[in-house]
Amino acid sequence: MILLFVTILSVALFLFNYSLNNELFYPPALFTLLWSFILAACVIFTWVHPGDVYLIDASSLVVFLTGEILFTAGGLLALNRTSKAAPVRHKPIIRYSLDKYLFAVLLAVLPYYLYKINSIINASSIKDGSIFIILRYELSIEQVDIGPVKYINSVALFAFGVLLYRFGFTGQQSFSLKEKIYKYTFYALVFTYAVLSSGRTYLLFLLCMYVGSKAIQQRIRFYHYLAMLVLVLVVFAAFATLLNKGGNADLSFAENIASIAETIVVYLLGGVYAFNSVMQAGFTLDYGENTFRFFIALFNSAGLTGVKPKELVMDFVNTPVWSNVYAVYYPYIKDFWYFGLLFMLLFGFVHTWLYCKAKQGFGWFFGYVVLLYPLIMSFFQDQYVSLLSTWLQLFVFACIARFFIRYNPAVNVSAKEMIVE
Repeated sequence: MILLFVTILSVALFLFNYSLNNELFYPPALFTLLWSFILAACVIFTWVHPGDVYLIDASSLVVFLTGEILFTAGGLLALNRTSKAAPVRHKPIIRYSLDKYLFAVLLAVLPYYLYKINSIINASSIKDGSIFIILRYELSIEQVDIGPVKYINSVALFAFGVLLYRFGFTGQQSFSLKEKIYKYTFYALVFTYAVLSSGRTYLLFLLCMYVGSKAIQQRIRFYHYLAMLVLVLVVFAAFATLLNKGGNADLSFAENIASIAETIVVYLLGGVYAFNSVMQAGFTLDYGENTFRFFIALFNSAGLTGVKPKELVMDFVNTPVWSNVYAVYYPYIKDFWYFGLLFMLLFGFVHTWLYCKAKQGFGWFFGYVVLLYPLIMSFFQDQYVSLLSTWLQLFVFACIARFFIRYNPAVNVSAKEMIVE
């Protein structure tokens, strides 16, 4: 079976990448582990459900395996360039209480944010759904514009990054009760904004950032992985129930568990099978309309082009699992055929470059932890170019942070030593 052979090669790639640093959160190791798991799940799925309809086309498998190889190659290029990097700037000091100003901003904006959400709910044509279903429909399907306050979630992600850096990388070993209360209150505030976004995206963002920060500190333990798995399942189950996506408050507990379990399979394998259906059916090239959608939308709104941007929410396709997500490869293959896989080389390089430099300053650290989200979601759908607006906002915030953080160069450690220590 070709699928089984490709899965074995994927596992071999993971073992190779892991052997380079013995770090699971070394990006190529994490990427190949993730895809090894997804491909293994596909193998099991085909064994449980034998039949031609459940087979993955060889062309899709070539894309998946080549993507892993190029991501690995990008990581190797970054490792080679950072092995001779400049000494690490150590013991950062956050000036002007940046984290506290961000906390104050989030707290001050929250009442207005709640007011805007309440206005959306009251004006909605949906009257018999839950608050989360209404919000999800209005914000995602109808794309209701709530004004400048819509950027508050990006501010919350930035604030969370600053908080993680403040409590993990400033050299302080112990914290007072007052500081701990402040930290967990901050966590609760950021979590509130993530929940009010009515989707899983920002919650998974926060989870990836938190675990990524622990990985960079080399303080991640087995219970962190276990807690991450439990939290993902809890978040998934909660939103599945609230949004009636595989769960329903009117069903019994056992019925909800069975329904949610079935939905988890759909979410795990939907992207792979939907992408496979595109490869099997054949397609016409879009020549950049998916990859550069952000710029097309920007120019279109400014009246500089008549080309309309592609819809972000794609059509459902009836594969062995019902899905409207097409894995990370879709926009690049659809735009540039197999040449689009070169983006995997770029992503592998950028991820690994940030990983190697994550202890050298806040910007590197922040880039590494926020980009864990699209890496981990690669089996599901592309979150690189589709979230380009968010990445640009976070980049601007990271640049602003440079004026609030200075570094004590008293302790110098090379980037190579930082990787393996």
